[in-house]
Amino acid sequence: MGPIKEEFVKIRVTADQKRALMEAAANEGIELSTWLRILGLRAAGVLPPAGGAAKSKPKPSSRATRGGR
Repeated sequence: MGPIKEEFVKIRVTADQKRALMEAAANEGIELSTWLRILGLRAAGVLPPAGGAAKSKPKPSSRATRGGR
């Protein structure tokens, strides 16, 4: 079991948007909050993309680290 989740994020959606989100989550066989959390964490680079490896953050080029000269 992972860490206890104590924080909340609230969003406002229309009834149609909520229905669409709930349907998408149901198609994945998971609850809406879990589905949204997974999507958000993937977009943030915290979780790997579906079916892939974690996104690696690009390393700064040597030019960028020398002040752009």
